Amino acid sequence: MKIHTDRLELVPIDIAHSHTPIFAQYMNNKKHIHLYIKQLINDPDLLGWGVWLVISKDANVVIGDIGFKGKPVKETVEVGYGFMPGARNKGYATNKSHGYNDLLEINPLNLISYSAVIFCLNIT
Repeated sequence: MKIHTDRLELVPIDIAHSHTPIFAQYMNNKKHIHLYIKQLINDPDLLGWGVWLVISKDANVVIGDIGFKGKPVKETVEVGYGFMPGARNKGYATNKSHGYNDLLEINPLNLISYSAVIFCLNIT
């Protein structure tokens, strides 16, 4: 399960990703990713409802992550995203090219709404 846009590839993190070189460096200090992997081990049905890595097609490197903060509750899901400093201010998170609409559409539930939290560290 992957999503492709003009500039990006979105890949849901699974247990195998935690052992691959392209993802290991990015995931090293990301507490939310390590927490998600632990949750995924206990509940494999979380795959797709957690963290998705954002890969630049041009450089073939992970430039950030987006995703859901768990399965929907009452048909609502919380979403979040974060990008490496070098990938900010390039339109990845502010237009449809980042794939959020596609990400929401691939999940089989009919969501009524979603909410997003943006931390001040992501504002430039």
